[in-house]
Amino acid sequence: MPRRMPKSHDELRLDAIAASRAMVEADGFSSVTVRRVADRIGCSIGSIYNLFRDLDDLIIHVCAGTIDTAFEVMSADGLPDEPHERVHAMGRRYHDFVLANKNLWFMLFEHRAHDGRDLPPWYAERVGKLLAYVHANVAPALEKVPPDSRIDAVNTLWAGVHGIVTLGAQGKLGIVTAASAADCVRLMIDMVLAGHDQPHVSFDGNGFGRL
Repeated sequence: MPRRMPKSHDELRLDAIAASRAMVEADGFSSVTVRRVADRIGCSIGSIYNLFRDLDDLIIHVCAGTIDTAFEVMSADGLPDEPHERVHAMGRRYHDFVLANKNLWFMLFEHRAHDGRDLPPWYAERVGKLLAYVHANVAPALEKVPPDSRIDAVNTLWAGVHGIVTLGAQGKLGIVTAASAADCVRLMIDMVLAGHDQPHVSFDGNGFGRL
């Protein structure tokens, strides 16, 4: 029987990330340890530290993969051309993605590096790519908002979507409503898009204000 060739550095890195992702999906990110990852992929603990700076570095790479997958889902073909319908479709995609990947998605917001280090620039670029796509597809539905306030408007709308979806995924939305997260997202988007150009709301370039 031919001897199996040892895996390359890059192959081991991908294996470690995939193993960590599987652990998070099954049991949450607190279940990921260097020892468990090493055992799962059949290498030594020291090898993991040759592949990644530390456990936090490994988790950041898992998070980056989640961001990449979210972008693929959000930017997949099939979004409606009509701006309001497009925002609703974006909201549904976000809702469905988070519910299908709850542990991975929560890790993005719950994990903190033990030494308080900043996220690396390459990770920030991934996040920026996803947010830029959201802005590009939500902003046309807010065309009556002055350009210098449109970023605030998109951020506020999407923060609302995120908050509702997060409460739903955590099973906590029932504290405030019996409606489903999907129904609440749809209603919130309808309310924002229907009311963003009403005269009782003003935009002063520093966010939302009321006359």
